[in-house]
Amino acid sequence: MRRRNFIAGTAATAAMSFAQPICAQIDRRSLGIKRIAFVHLTEKLEGMTVKGRYKPFFGELDRLGYIEGRNLIVERYSALGQTERYGVVARAAVASHPDLIISIGTLLARLLMPLTATIPILTTSADPVASGLVTELGQAGRKYYGNKC
Repeated sequence: MRRRNFIAGTAATAAMSFAQPICAQIDRRSLGIKRIAFVHLTEKLEGMTVKGRYKPFFGELDRLGYIEGRNLIVERYSALGQTERYGVVARAAVASHPDLIISIGTLLARLLMPLTATIPILTTSADPVASGLVTELGQAGRKYYGNKC
């Protein structure tokens, strides 16, 4: 019986010594904590939360595994409707170097675009070409991900 255990142990050790480690290919930016800058011109900061009207957005982030306070930091910025603060808020959001800026409104997106060429800006717009966000829908660099209908 001891001889069988010895042979099985030796065979298992030999097999393990030939095994190569298998590593998943992981994008290095996918590691660690992600940061989102959530920017609005008029909304109060308390309204840009899970409990506010953006509950479906944050619910989808949770479903995808991005949970605020665990592996997601959401920094909220608002000008509270004060037009003289629009530029200040846009510069503060870009200066925080987030992984993504979510801009509510075309005006704010146009203020953010000249401030960064490396941070993706997600915004809402009825017509991104007419509003000046992009020159054409197929333009490289500033991509439009609209309905494919």
